[in-house]
Amino acid sequence: MADSTLIMGRTELREEVAFYLGFGRESANWSTNDAATIDSCIKSGLRQFYFPPMPQGVPHHRWRFLTQVGTLATVASTGDYDLPDAVGAITGDLTYANGEEWRSLKQVGELSIREKRQQNYGEAAPRLYAIRPKAHDGTAGPDQEILLWPTPGAVYNLSYRYDVRADALTALAPYPYGAVEYGEVILASCLAVAERRVEGEMGVHWQDFLMGLAGAIARDRALSTPDFKGYNGNSERGFSLNRATGVTYNGVEM
Repeated sequence: MADSTLIMGRTELREEVAFYLGFGRESANWSTNDAATIDSCIKSGLRQFYFPPMPQGVPHHRWRFLTQVGTLATVASTGDYDLPDAVGAITGDLTYANGEEWRSLKQVGELSIREKRQQNYGEAAPRLYAIRPKAHDGTAGPDQEILLWPTPGAVYNLSYRYDVRADALTALAPYPYGAVEYGEVILASCLAVAERRVEGEMGVHWQDFLMGLAGAIARDRALSTPDFKGYNGNSERGFSLNRATGVTYNGVEM
């Protein structure tokens, strides 16, 4: 499938930042230091766009395009698994593949998993999970692992939604996330970084970025929809869930 002709890619970002910095748009005329300065501004601009500054009182926004779905295949008798480097954070429940289990895995704190493992529950289909950072010695990026309880007694295929850790742009991967819908905001962010480094203050490009960012967040929130958690209505019309929930109230199972 062909990319949109409006997509904002690495080449255009580099040319616009270079023009602002006075290097000209022709990459053949850039020195090695020029190219490094340009790419440094773009890296900072992308970080600023992906994780934008939020005014006091404004809730944090999770970009819709920075969430993806991953899978984890468990191994019998193994409860801890390294997460891929691209996973920044897991959001929500983990779910089983069709036909494996009907209950999803709820997230708890890492301490809860360690406490439950003291009980020697044995192996079964996991019901809870926790995320824990691994030891970090500074020689590589920080890694994370996922802890399951109970320890899987068989192979299960778990799906999870996660926040993406985006990489820097390269010639082989030239397009940032959100490059079509929010390309102008990304460009404004990169120019704002260049402006701040040259002028030593936030100027017109910073204002352009903030104005574009507000519109981008409003649009992204409008396109985001909450997860559907199931039927919430009157079962007297014939709809019922014929399964036990394991919840009781005053001795009566609900």
